[in-house]
Amino acid sequence: MRPFDYFSESFDSLNKHRMRALLTMLGIIVGVLTVMLTLGIGAGARLAIENQIASLGSNLVAVNSGPPPSVGRQPIPLYLTDARAILEHCPSVVEVSPQQETRLAVSFGSNQLASNFVMGVTSSYARVRLAELAKGRFVSDRDDLAAAKVAVLGATVEQYLFQDQDPIGKRILISGVDFEVVGILSSKGDGPGLGPGMSTDDRIFIPLSALQKRLLGTSDLRLIAITARDSSQIPEVVQQVKALLDGWHPGNSFEIKTQLELLQTSESVSSVITVLLTALAAVSLFVGGIGIMNIMLVAVTERTREIGVRRAVGARQRLILAQFLMESSILSLAGGLIGVVGGVTLSLVAGRIVGWNVPILPTGIVLALSSSLFVGIASGIYPAQRAARLNLVDALRFE
Repeated sequence: MRPFDYFSESFDSLNKHRMRALLTMLGIIVGVLTVMLTLGIGAGARLAIENQIASLGSNLVAVNSGPPPSVGRQPIPLYLTDARAILEHCPSVVEVSPQQETRLAVSFGSNQLASNFVMGVTSSYARVRLAELAKGRFVSDRDDLAAAKVAVLGATVEQYLFQDQDPIGKRILISGVDFEVVGILSSKGDGPGLGPGMSTDDRIFIPLSALQKRLLGTSDLRLIAITARDSSQIPEVVQQVKALLDGWHPGNSFEIKTQLELLQTSESVSSVITVLLTALAAVSLFVGGIGIMNIMLVAVTERTREIGVRRAVGARQRLILAQFLMESSILSLAGGLIGVVGGVTLSLVAGRIVGWNVPILPTGIVLALSSSLFVGIASGIYPAQRAARLNLVDALRFE
């Protein structure tokens, strides 16, 4: 027999039992589809998280006042003098953004927010956090010096308070004090945070001095956001800032977080999820392999007399072995191709549903097809050997 004859014979044999072949391939289809979705969604999730973390700021380090409330100790506040000292005495730091945050009642006309995030910031916030304006302007140094009653709204706050109105120039009440809206930030969407003030859409930004003097009556800070000179110098910035604050506030419990830590955490979490989903895909492929082996054993029993006739006219054992291995390989590879098509389709659909860019990875397609082919060959070995080793006389007498 020529090589093509093996394929033709195998295809004809499977074509006689189409429904049985399709049901046999289901396990492979589900397994390959799961592999495709796992790799695609995992890569898309990592990319989305990396983009969200990058949008928080460039080479960002955040210092939070501490300890956390759960510790049961009074938090040690940060002050403007700490922010100025960090900028002056830490050579790897190029920019600092002192921040304070609280929840206050906000209203415009009949639209009210009972407890909305209000952040006190300086003009450096826009540079450190890479904030982009959709309308108007941001808080300026002059606003901070004068404790001016001006406000910049996040995209979600603007939509709730003003709906279809233009908010620029209008006045809102923050805890009973009127502030003029001078700017609207572009939407960044929800993303992971480094502490207070890391999500901008649901926040209102006013001059730091206005929040401290007009609304809170305090001079402390909740957070100092820092821009390192280069991403490679972030660990050095952490050491410099920690040493400086240890000298200014002995025994402090300040919390220092970096973008690198967030990336490492997100990568470890996504890796664990990918491993679990890959294990699920492997189980599906294993079940599919058992299904192929079962059907091939049934095929050996059904075609025992045919095998005997072939042996009688001169077919060697290795030819019988190759015939059945070809059939199991076609089953698994066909299931793999269907699974790849389904995986690509569902990846595109899933990307639209979750709002991620779910990439179609060539390595994922190759891995899925090679896995299905391996399962098919491994599952067909035993039935093929059994067929090849049938006793010639018993096979011819089989009814």
